[in-house]
Amino acid sequence: MLKNEYLTCTFHSRKMIIFSTQYNKMTRHISHFHLFI
Repeated sequence: MLKNEYLTCTFHSRKMIIFSTQYNKMTRHISHFHLFI
Protein backbone atom coordinates (compact mmCIF):
# COMPACT_ATOMS: atom_id res chain seq x y z
CA MET A 1 0.00 0.00 0.00
CA LEU A 2 2.64 2.50 1.04
CA LYS A 3 4.89 1.52 -1.83
CA ASN A 4 2.02 1.97 -4.24
CA GLU A 5 1.23 5.44 -2.90
CA TYR A 6 4.88 6.36 -3.19
CA LEU A 7 4.95 5.25 -6.83
CA THR A 8 1.83 7.24 -7.61
CA CYS A 9 3.34 10.28 -5.92
CA THR A 10 6.58 10.06 -7.89
CA PHE A 11 4.62 9.50 -11.09
CA HIS A 12 2.54 12.62 -10.49
CA SER A 13 5.54 14.74 -9.58
CA ARG A 14 7.37 13.57 -12.69
CA LYS A 15 4.34 14.45 -14.77
CA MET A 16 4.22 17.90 -13.17
CA ILE A 17 7.93 18.44 -13.86
CA ILE A 18 7.45 17.52 -17.51
CA PHE A 19 4.41 19.78 -17.71
CA SER A 20 6.23 22.71 -16.12
CA THR A 21 9.21 22.38 -18.47
CA GLN A 22 6.88 22.28 -21.48
CA TYR A 23 5.03 25.29 -20.08
CA ASN A 24 8.29 27.19 -19.63
CA LYS A 25 9.32 26.43 -23.20
CA MET A 26 5.95 27.61 -24.43
CA THR A 27 6.03 30.89 -22.50
CA ARG A 28 9.59 31.51 -23.63
CA HIS A 29 8.51 30.93 -27.22
CA ILE A 30 5.60 33.33 -26.79
CA SER A 31 7.84 36.04 -25.33
CA HIS A 32 10.25 35.63 -28.25
CA PHE A 33 7.30 35.89 -30.59
CA HIS A 34 6.25 39.15 -28.93
CA LEU A 35 9.75 40.52 -29.42
CA PHE A 36 9.45 40.05 -33.16
CA ILE A 37 6.15 41.92 -33.43
